[in-house]
Amino acid sequence: MNEFLHNFNNIEEFNYSVHISEEFRFIYFNNPKCACTTIKASLNLACAAALGRKLEYRSIADIHNRDHNLLLRPDQVGYSKFKEVLGDPSYFKFCFLREPVQRIASAFASKLAWQSESLARLNRILHRSDHAPLSFPQFVDILLSNRRVRDIDEHWRLQRKQTCCDLVSFDKIGLFESLAPDLQTVLRRLFGEGAERRIFDVRQNFSGNVSHSGELMRTLTPVVKTMITEIYKDDVNL
Repeated sequence: MNEFLHNFNNIEEFNYSVHISEEFRFIYFNNPKCACTTIKASLNLACAAALGRKLEYRSIADIHNRDHNLLLRPDQVGYSKFKEVLGDPSYFKFCFLREPVQRIASAFASKLAWQSESLARLNRILHRSDHAPLSFPQFVDILLSNRRVRDIDEHWRLQRKQTCCDLVSFDKIGLFESLAPDLQTVLRRLFGEGAERRIFDVRQNFSGNVSHSGELMRTLTPVVKTMITEIYKDDVNL
């Protein structure tokens, strides 16, 4: 498993990022800031419906709580079996990607534009006061000069690493920009006709999950966009 662990801070992050169904034979590699909450909720609810099990979400935390949901982690199926099913063509393997500039703007708006724990954690890494504010251009400058910071957090980590694209032969790579039709295709492939109508849009069910990054995107200069493209050139190529 070492080749996978190189992409994460620790094995707990890796296990948290991979979602497996043995009943419906699929593996989803989670990618934060790419509609991941909607995708995880939709997959778990579809599994529950197909198995006749009750699953409800009363908060965003329920969706992110692996113990509350049906999909398994690699450590739960066993690492040896996980490596086996990665090479099993009967298992459908998929992930979703997002245009890098918009993804990083969304990550900043939701995680670093206010006095959050994410901001405090990043400030500690940078040897700054926990509550020191950070502007988006400052954040981009830090990412450009420090690749460790770029990959330290799943919300702005290189997507190529987060989804393990160099280690997995994906059957489907969906795009955030075409989320509805791509996720419908996945649900129909896994659960049959009609399943595509079961998308659980988190933005509609929990309005607080919206990052409001559109305003930030409108303020970005060409220079900042070019810097982000350079920082995430592997994702641009991907």
